[in-house]
Amino acid sequence: MKVKVFDSPVFINASELPGKGLTTPEVLGELKDLKSKMLAEAGVKKGIVRVVSPSKQAFEYVMKKLKNVGLSEADFSVLALAYERKAVLVTDDFNLQNAAMLLGLEVEPVVRGRIKFIRDV
Repeated sequence: MKVKVFDSPVFINASELPGKGLTTPEVLGELKDLKSKMLAEAGVKKGIVRVVSPSKQAFEYVMKKLKNVGLSEADFSVLALAYERKAVLVTDDFNLQNAAMLLGLEVEPVVRGRIKFIRDV
């Protein structure tokens, strides 16, 4: 079973976590509402979610490859972590799904679905 990397929509849109996974400190910093913060905290406390930062090398590689995409630091962090771990990126963000697919990453939607085609950047 492949490792999963959770983007913020996992905590915002889902009513429960889709299994075990990793996320980044930047993603946790994006969570503003009580429900998503509580879901993330519960996941961390139960050992379902591990908070990990990608290596500097992976982060820089992803930023260089996708410099014109207009992503946030949190987006780059989950992309770099998924790239580094050869993991599945779990997100509903279509722009992030597109960027992940450009990097050759596997993508799993939360509730909104998957992009239909890859846009070149």
